[in-house]
Parts: sequence; structure tokens; C-alpha cells
Amino acid sequence: MIELSFEQIEQRLKELVDRERKYLSKRNNDKLIKFKDDISEKQRLTTISTSALMNNEENEYINRLITT
Repeated sequence: MIELSFEQIEQRLKELVDRERKYLSKRNNDKLIKFKDDISEKQRLTTISTSALMNNEENEYINRLITT
């Protein structure tokens, strides 16, 4: 069994905490990017849906004007 000094244990624990912080930071940033991308996609779909609906209503209005 290897004996470690308090300083060695402390250093290894600091390294472990640092690695975990970096890992969690990267993971959270990746999730945040995905979340923002999902929101952007939903906003684009809403815009497209709204535009398509407006175009359809405009076409119906024009058709009513033409046929009357």
C-alpha cells in the first residue's frame, strides 16, 4: 500500500475537482447550445407556419375578389 502525504492527497483532490468542473461546464454548455438551437428551430417553424397561414388567407381573399 502506498502512503500519501496530506499535500499529495490535497493536490489529487484539487485535480479531481478541476476535472469534474471542466466536465460539468462542457456538458452544461453543450446542453445550453442544444436548448437554444431547439428554441430557434421552434421559432422558425412558428414563423413558417404563420407565414403559410397568412399567405393562404391572402390567396383566399384574392380569390374572393376575383370571383365576385
